[in-house]
Amino acid sequence: IFVNKRPVSSRSLVHAVYEGFGLEGRTRHPACLLLLEIDSGSVDVNVHPTKREIRMTNERAIHDLVAQTIRDALHASPEIQEKAEPTYMRPRLVGKQGAFWGVQESFVGYRGEGLGAEEREELFIPEFWQLHRTYIIAQTKTGMIVVDQHTAHERILYEEILKNEKGSESQQLLFPRPVELSPQQSVLVEEKMDEIARLGFEVKKFSGNTFVVEAVPAYLEHYRDETFAEFIQEMYEAGKSKTKSFDEMAKMLACKAAVKAGQSLTPEEMNSLLDRLFATKVPFFCPHGRPTVIRMSLEELGRRFGRI
Repeated sequence: IFVNKRPVSSRSLVHAVYEGFGLEGRTRHPACLLLLEIDSGSVDVNVHPTKREIRMTNERAIHDLVAQTIRDALHASPEIQEKAEPTYMRPRLVGKQGAFWGVQESFVGYRGEGLGAEEREELFIPEFWQLHRTYIIAQTKTGMIVVDQHTAHERILYEEILKNEKGSESQQLLFPRPVELSPQQSVLVEEKMDEIARLGFEVKKFSGNTFVVEAVPAYLEHYRDETFAEFIQEMYEAGKSKTKSFDEMAKMLACKAAVKAGQSLTPEEMNSLLDRLFATKVPFFCPHGRPTVIRMSLEELGRRFGRI
């Protein structure tokens, strides 16, 4: 952190950086170079003998400005082009006459025997596929990308929720789902009933600590009965300080409703997930700051294999 071209120490500015990245209170740390120009009369450098620690006039206003500036930068539409061509290609399945299948044919003669139909099908790999039911690997024009399916879906859902902040559309459940909560969770649901409705849930108290979920947000394509209970549990564990804002509640719901690691996806589902991810405002990070995509170029692969 530099203020007026001097390296400084400021708890307020450090907190502003973490808040801007959405990482306050977490174990992950952002990489950031912060250069501030502030009127010298508003900065007191005599707080510490080394003059590294500073105190600022209007410290809260500066803190909020820095945090908001970082948030705005992260939410800006990213440039994902290299040499005027997109690095991301819409995945498509390659038929057995494609280039990859031709490479596999060269191994048949070496084995001295033909491959059966099942073996041929096993060797047929599309240009994108699921790794350990957790990651999606896709070919790009300049290399490859590895996508974390959970954090990617989390980003998609989070932006869907914020887009409908004034009130999300709901889809009625064929059969209302009863949810049994603890007494403390029941109190929380009653306190947050308006916010829960804005998220797209229609929930009514049945009796005691039992609630009935009659409708769920339309953006939850594959609603699980456990989702609402897990969301309320997350809110309860986070405490009132974390559930007072709609944004924090949106992050929690997106996390609980997103596709999980270990969940199988069809090629169509993977294709849809990638398309929707790269249509978001911040496709490379989940709402909590974790990466959604790792990119590896052909050049880097060449170095790792000793070709370069």
